[in-house]
Amino acid sequence: MKTYLLSLACLVGASMVASGQTTQKFTATKANDYGLVYSLPVTVLDVTIEAEHVVKKPGEFYKYAKKYLNVSDPISEMSESWTVKRVIVTPRGVADSKEQYLMQFKSGQAPFLIMDDANLPVAINTEELNLPEPPELPEPVEAQPTPLETRAAREVISEEMLQSQSSAKRAELAAQRIYELRQSRNDLITGQADQMPPDGEAMKLVMDQIAAQEAALTAMFIGTEQRETDVQTITYRPGDEVTKAVIARISAIDGIVGADDL
Repeated sequence: MKTYLLSLACLVGASMVASGQTTQKFTATKANDYGLVYSLPVTVLDVTIEAEHVVKKPGEFYKYAKKYLNVSDPISEMSESWTVKRVIVTPRGVADSKEQYLMQFKSGQAPFLIMDDANLPVAINTEELNLPEPPELPEPVEAQPTPLETRAAREVISEEMLQSQSSAKRAELAAQRIYELRQSRNDLITGQADQMPPDGEAMKLVMDQIAAQEAALTAMFIGTEQRETDVQTITYRPGDEVTKAVIARISAIDGIVGADDL
């Protein structure tokens, strides 16, 4: 099984944007002895990986795709793959426990600090903040049913197709049905159908059913392709001497996996 390294070296072209922050106001008062404690930040990288999973399956009649549908390159064997679509790197500061300090003020003053949720100072004695917006991160996308996994795929199979023991004969019957559906659609569009739908909504329903059945039959010849995406965010803290580090791997079967998963 092939796995692919995802290292920081390959993220040079990725977006580098600061994350959004929630803030809180702290005021030096007698209750805290006119002292405010803050931490200095250390930078970490939130690496968001969007990977796409593609599964291709041949149709039952792929050998007859050229003969009946004039399709010369149907899917002829099953394949599965994962590829990286996008990587977004978001640097952010986290409090360094070794770098905490106390700011001591004189009584009678009312200085204040604006600090974020990581206890890092954002501003002093002002509430006019210019905080960066968080990046728009991708969302996972689930695989949709293929045309062969729909209700239309079950409805379009005729009794003659079910009873036939010959794949060549079933392919011929499926192809005939495809052309019948196309002719029915053409008759509806031109108004030549024996029974026209009573209104626009009924017309749309009939057209959708025809399209779904044709898609299911066509998939029996050209095959199906399903796509889904997975999104994971990995937080990495680079060291002072780190120039390259593996943070994740992309498996052709399992998608995004840990750096140590070989």
